[in-house]
Amino acid sequence: MLMRFTVSDAGYDQPVRYTKNTVKKVFVPFIEDLAETIKRGANKPFVIGMAGPPGSGKSALSRLFAQMLQSNGVSCTVLPMDGFHLENEDLKKKTVLINDRRISLHEIKGAKETYDVHSLLRCLEKLEAKQPFYWPVYLRTIHEPVKRGIYVSRRDTVYIVEGNYLFIDHHPWNLIAKHFLLRIFILPKLRLLKSRLIARKRRGGFTRNKARTHYRCTDSRNIREVCDRSTGYDVLIEQQGKYSYIIHRMGHGLPSEH
Repeated sequence: MLMRFTVSDAGYDQPVRYTKNTVKKVFVPFIEDLAETIKRGANKPFVIGMAGPPGSGKSALSRLFAQMLQSNGVSCTVLPMDGFHLENEDLKKKTVLINDRRISLHEIKGAKETYDVHSLLRCLEKLEAKQPFYWPVYLRTIHEPVKRGIYVSRRDTVYIVEGNYLFIDHHPWNLIAKHFLLRIFILPKLRLLKSRLIARKRRGGFTRNKARTHYRCTDSRNIREVCDRSTGYDVLIEQQGKYSYIIHRMGHGLPSEH
């Protein structure tokens, strides 16, 4: 039996489904434990990093977890990493060498090279320092980042930062993980990602051929990099079936002191 939820992602209402067993026996106990841990802690905000390869469902899962935390009396906001994309104009001007071929960053939009990681680090520092600021967001309707996105103040207890490259062991990305009190990685069934990513590109206005080309040239490379080079996470959410997941705590458990 499936349970259906609606979450909002980049301006779209997105229906998501999980098995009843996954929700009741995996997600609910994990969130209840996490909520109690957060409530006992002294320092706020509690910043969580949630990473996974493209198409792994991290956007939907982070928003579902935020809703579940709210139901447990913990205020929570999701902060997507996609707002730190470079603007299209900059991507078209800058190039990178891949497989002995120099191409524009716009051709591989979504790769780690197409993000402003230094701006992301500055925003994480502001979040830790409890400074009010705007977290940029990415609008799929215009395919551009918007700087005045989510207003971050001190009113929320938990912030979930979600993105592909939060835990990869590549400088300067490897400076990010220290800003999280809890690190969650989603490991999907890789065979499901291709159709999911092509469908997402088509919803964003790509033709079928353009979406397939983007998957072959960009998404598949990014999936390998995230899966092969992500490290240091505390919790692994592993996909078992199309709608089912299990959770592994990687020897650390949840932090009890913040």
